[in-house]
Amino acid sequence: MNKKDDKKYITELCDELKKIGAEKAELTEKNKELIKLLNSKRYKAVDFVTDTVYRLAHRVSKKQKIIDSAAVVKKKIVDSTRDVVIGKVDIININFYDWDGKVVYKGGAERYVYDLACLLKKMGYKVRILQCSNMPFEKIYKGIQVVGVGAGDKSNMRACSAVYNYYCRDAEFVIASPLELASEIQNIPVIGINHGVNFDDEYNKYNSKCLRSYDVHMDALKNVVSCVCVDTNFINFTRTQDYALSLKERYIPNYYDSKQFARVRVKKDSEKIIFIYPRRLYNARGVDITIEAFEKILPDYKDKVILNFVGQIDNSEAGAMLDSIMSKYPKNVFHYEYSMDEMPKAYKDADVVLVPTRYSEGTSLSCIEGMASGAAIIATDVGGLTNLVIDGFNGKLISPTVDDLVDAVLWMIKKPKERVKLAENGLAVVREAFTKEKWDKSWQKEIKRVSGGLEKLES
Repeated sequence: MNKKDDKKYITELCDELKKIGAEKAELTEKNKELIKLLNSKRYKAVDFVTDTVYRLAHRVSKKQKIIDSAAVVKKKIVDSTRDVVIGKVDIININFYDWDGKVVYKGGAERYVYDLACLLKKMGYKVRILQCSNMPFEKIYKGIQVVGVGAGDKSNMRACSAVYNYYCRDAEFVIASPLELASEIQNIPVIGINHGVNFDDEYNKYNSKCLRSYDVHMDALKNVVSCVCVDTNFINFTRTQDYALSLKERYIPNYYDSKQFARVRVKKDSEKIIFIYPRRLYNARGVDITIEAFEKILPDYKDKVILNFVGQIDNSEAGAMLDSIMSKYPKNVFHYEYSMDEMPKAYKDADVVLVPTRYSEGTSLSCIEGMASGAAIIATDVGGLTNLVIDGFNGKLISPTVDDLVDAVLWMIKKPKERVKLAENGLAVVREAFTKEKWDKSWQKEIKRVSGGLEKLES
């Protein structure tokens, strides 16, 4: 570069510096105006209104604050040593009471949780049942403490699990019912319970679900020390996903209490055949196909058949269907509700117990209790029911369709001797394989196995 070029370059550089200086001066003046505006009463008023509207529009609910705070606390727990209360056991679940803490649910899962709490108490543990709720509450249900934690999201098991991770931080161990509630539990020993595959439903179609939708189950299995499964359906599913994880699972089927359920009477040929549907009234349990089937049967068999629905009405649709068939056949169709302790009354006069599950079923208590009461069984080939019924030996095993149910009911009506044989075989099966005494021993063994293993690890 020559001197002429150097002079030209310096001139251009000076011009650029002058330009930058002028822009700086201009920005300084604008900045003074902006500061003046920000300090004005008008701007402060507008800013206050805008900020208030935004906070109201994005207000975080009390439930979410608890969930978020629990998630923060969870991280702290993972990084610190827990202060464990030896002998304290928390059973975490979604529903025991309704979310307002007023009405006890009467389903099989709730009865299972209560019986397990009683068993733990008998073993010397201090046990409580935790559930999600709209507001915090504490109750005593027949000697067992039930705590509503005032948070949770029924559609988000992970959010509920994060909440429980905080509330159970001092427990010796936790039992998660269902298993998915263990998905966010950290640094706390957990036994999970799978009550049956709950992701089979009437809306499932090929390619409609991604395998990632089962992440919550797999993550829960990774967190638990052990998972008790009421049927082999979920165990076999797990093997298709992760064989090593399936080795954590233990098959302990559901049960009946021989002190409560027993064969009651011998049926007279001249009496009507009593069919009972002893479960919650909603479509997953087959209330819709039951009503449709008996709409076809009753016109020709009003003199031979009684149908008793025994259970809580789950929704208005089920209630409307029930009201319709009861109004058409007031001398044939009835509805009752019993508490957990009163359920033996439901089976007292039953000839046939209907378990027409359409999806989401384990080893049904209704099926087992029906066999224990000396009734013949009609069940569908869904979930854990295939662990209970051998078609043609101790019951009729059918597809979950109206036509198959009609055929099975008519078979029971027309073949009384064969019906009695099925009932006798069913009684023999449950007495050998599905007693509460056997269930108690299996659970005691699992609790001791898990807690004993943990003691060795901690030492």
